Amino acid sequence: MNYRKLWIALGVLILLVPLGLLASGAAWGEWAPEEFADLVGYVPAKIAAGAELFGAPFSGYSIPGAKEGFLHSSLGYYVSALIGVGIIVLITYGLGRLITGEAKDENT
Repeated sequence: MNYRKLWIALGVLILLVPLGLLASGAAWGEWAPEEFADLVGYVPAKIAAGAELFGAPFSGYSIPGAKEGFLHSSLGYYVSALIGVGIIVLITYGLGRLITGEAKDENT
């Protein structure tokens, strides 16, 4: 199967990543508990508990220690996008091999 069009589309989406810098506010679903409270009036207990358990490695899509500015912010967006896409591709590839049984065929 030829995945060329899929890879091209994925590449175009990655190139468009810095458009998120033009948006105002937080991305949908990436609200801090305080922002969530402003949106719906309260913070559910599970959201408050989850916020304390996990800290994003690139909080705000910025690279720790990087200078302020559009160029450095864009770099943070690109790094976050590439890491995220890489993780998703690896998981999808691994699950695909597991489901189709290709991993078993190579070992026999």
